Amino acid sequence: MNRVILAVLFCGLWAGMAMAVDSAKTHRPATPPPPPLQDEPPPYEGDILKLSELMGSLAFLADLCPDIHDPAQNGAMWRQKAQSLLDRQAKSDTLKALMAGAYNRGYQDYEVNYHACTDVARTAFSHDFSAINRIASALTRKYSGN
Repeated sequence: MNRVILAVLFCGLWAGMAMAVDSAKTHRPATPPPPPLQDEPPPYEGDILKLSELMGSLAFLADLCPDIHDPAQNGAMWRQKAQSLLDRQAKSDTLKALMAGAYNRGYQDYEVNYHACTDVARTAFSHDFSAINRIASALTRKYSGN
């Protein structure tokens, strides 16, 4: 009798294990969905970041050397232009952060190196002003649809 009970228990245990294995095979947990795709950066992102950085440098230099440009082109004007560019072009929080960081880097790099309006500071202003115009013109030609 004990053998019969043991055999029945053993068979029941074996059948239960087999069912559990089959159940695990057929009821696998669902694989998690792939993470959401991040937006691709715009093809002109590098140029926009460079413009932001240059605007930061010009914001600093315009206030350091107010006599080398139109008085309306002061640091506040360059900050406003940078903010306007950010408002129009930064479609994601990531790009907003990158643009703000580029602007701050441009401003702070010049702030560390220039403490007085020297000939070198004037040349830097002229160089960066020309670079902004060159990049903006290239972007306009490439992406304006003309």
